[in-house]
Amino acid sequence: MAKQTYWEDLEAGSEVPALEKNPTTQQLVKYAGASGDFYQIHYDKDFALNNNLPGVILHGALKNGFLGQMMTDFAGHEGRLRKLAVQYREWISRVPGSYARARC
Repeated sequence: MAKQTYWEDLEAGSEVPALEKNPTTQQLVKYAGASGDFYQIHYDKDFALNNNLPGVILHGALKNGFLGQMMTDFAGHEGRLRKLAVQYREWISRVPGSYARARC
């Protein structure tokens, strides 16, 4: 069982363990079906390449979900994630099959 993290144990600058994912094109297609986001850059390689992307890319909301998982894993079984806010400060595309690492 994972260690339970308590608010009292944290300090400014406390490190959150990274979460590593290796998303596949199949996962993106499933996510598109669940979310209703069928923009072709998420599953059609030729379309993505014709739009100056390195290939199909992850949905932004899927990346947010990975961050939410990272934080709830860190909070532990008794912990709660009350709010998650995300800003994209630079364009970093993640293509299926590439290594993705969430960190704070």
